[in-house]
Amino acid sequence: MAGRLGAHRRHPRSLSNLKREISEKRWTQARSWARGRISKAKYRMPKSQKPDGVIADSTRRLTSRFYQLKTVHVRTGQYLHWAKVHPDAQCWLCKCSSQIRDHLFNVCPEWKMQQKVRWAEV
Repeated sequence: MAGRLGAHRRHPRSLSNLKREISEKRWTQARSWARGRISKAKYRMPKSQKPDGVIADSTRRLTSRFYQLKTVHVRTGQYLHWAKVHPDAQCWLCKCSSQIRDHLFNVCPEWKMQQKVRWAEV
């Protein structure tokens, strides 16, 4: 009888072994959950949404700069201050208190020539 009880006894499992087993079960559940929600079909832009042809045909660098300006993520004093790269948002050209996109394109006295060129093209 003693031999029979000893045959059914399990060795104690370590805590790391139990944690790994729980983690593996969770990952299995997460993968099966995600499989039901992921489609292999590629994204297609709606026909009503057309990209600007000039921007779409430009270089990657120019396109990147365009969208940075459009979304106010261009490296102005305000953005660099927000990103904690500069201690303040001061314009490094004219020392105005805040260098933002509109300041550079419309107000900054150091960029008057660039502003004239831009408005002439528009």
